[in-house]
Amino acid sequence: LSMTQCFFDARVINGKPSDNTSFKVMDTSRQWIFLRLLQHDDAVERLMLPGFTVLDDKTLDQILTKHQESIKTLDLRGRENIDFQSLKKLKKLSSLDISEATCGRIHPPHHLKTLKANYIEVKEPLKIKSSRLEHLELRGCRSSLDMEAPNLKYLDLSCNRALEEIKLDTPKLEKLTVVEYFADKVKSQVPQSCKITEIEWKFGAKKWAKYIGEVGEEPPLPEKLEKLLKSPCPYWDGKQIKDTHMLTLIPATVNGEELTLERLGELVKTPKAGHAGHYNDWDPGGNEKAKVDRSYWTLMTKDVIPGTRNEGYYEQRKLLKKNYEAPKLIEAAVSIFMAYVSEKEELYTQNPWIYTRCQEAASGFNYQMKVGGSAGGGLDVNVSMSAVDICGLAGVRKL
Repeated sequence: LSMTQCFFDARVINGKPSDNTSFKVMDTSRQWIFLRLLQHDDAVERLMLPGFTVLDDKTLDQILTKHQESIKTLDLRGRENIDFQSLKKLKKLSSLDISEATCGRIHPPHHLKTLKANYIEVKEPLKIKSSRLEHLELRGCRSSLDMEAPNLKYLDLSCNRALEEIKLDTPKLEKLTVVEYFADKVKSQVPQSCKITEIEWKFGAKKWAKYIGEVGEEPPLPEKLEKLLKSPCPYWDGKQIKDTHMLTLIPATVNGEELTLERLGELVKTPKAGHAGHYNDWDPGGNEKAKVDRSYWTLMTKDVIPGTRNEGYYEQRKLLKKNYEAPKLIEAAVSIFMAYVSEKEELYTQNPWIYTRCQEAASGFNYQMKVGGSAGGGLDVNVSMSAVDICGLAGVRKL
């Protein structure tokens, strides 16, 4: 008796599987589940194995080999070190999801038509070549992209504020989604008939409402904002401000309540959409209740200013350019958290370890506070005791 879908969950444990052609593993702790897949003789067309630690590479390869003649849809989201060589044996594979996985290179299997590789971690610049691929999602990609896909019709590059370089050979592309200010890089590379959807680059009231909550009316931006964003970056040669900064609205209130450092931590734990965040090392030094008097925009560097590591706060501030100042705690925390919540972009990370000092000092001490060390959505807020390599200084320009 063939039904619609089989879940390896409580229903299977109770001896009541409901399908022989589609498998979705729900429990990652039972090795017998994978043995069951190896023993399953009926043709498996749809196989979903997301986020595994128990499933080793050898067993996965055995499962794929067992069902290589039938698998059409494969879900390996969150898996480490995707081996595209092992996927080439899947002769009928047409749809593959490797979102949030890690891999060295992407080599789409010959028959693949749909590839979802959102927020993947790649070890080198992406170079994708495929004659069959029609649908590609690369949201949150932080690498250079060189693509040759003559039959590609849909390409999603949204949430890619960190794309360094884009080269497209996609003559049949019909729909493209890309972050504004990066659209100029691709418009000349796609057919004139291609419909381009530009996603807002800034994190303003609309994105606050989508991901966190209502912040009221946002203050106006400068009329010559586009000119400013496309002007040379004062800190990194050969780059524009839009490539090295993030534009974020710092609201006075969220959902009618005053925004404080402490309140921000609660809000990012349960976002309305996107990716949850949290504080890791939380020692605000008496600044947890500091609030914002009015809403305003900030342009903050996505990394510490060159030359500010291994320096004291006094020396660091000497490297700030005209119209720039050190960030306040709320400015740094909001900017870093919102980049992660909306795009899963990790800034001021643990790889390598880096923090930015902030204007506020710890209550009762003559030491500056620092923000950074982010990983997996977690963010440190604590005291900076000395001039060390992991402590630099971000630059903030208020608009």
